[in-house]
Amino acid sequence: MIENTGELAKVRREVADNYLREMWEEKVEPKIQKKVAKGKSRLIIRGFYSPHSTEQLANIGREFGYEVQTEQGFPLEKICIYW
Repeated sequence: MIENTGELAKVRREVADNYLREMWEEKVEPKIQKKVAKGKSRLIIRGFYSPHSTEQLANIGREFGYEVQTEQGFPLEKICIYW
């Protein structure tokens, strides 16, 4: 068991980051490829209730070279992905 709270927070961030990266690769990227095949240049997906998690997912998209914007939505945030 991890005793140090700083170390625990680091492990949690790594787990969350790995989960979001897998989500991007398994769910978001195939949707982008379908839109590209149809000649579209934008994909809007629902984010999370948490703005922080939504922003983390958006940052992953930016790392892959996409232009990504987050928008307030109700009840979930939106992520707009452009290429």
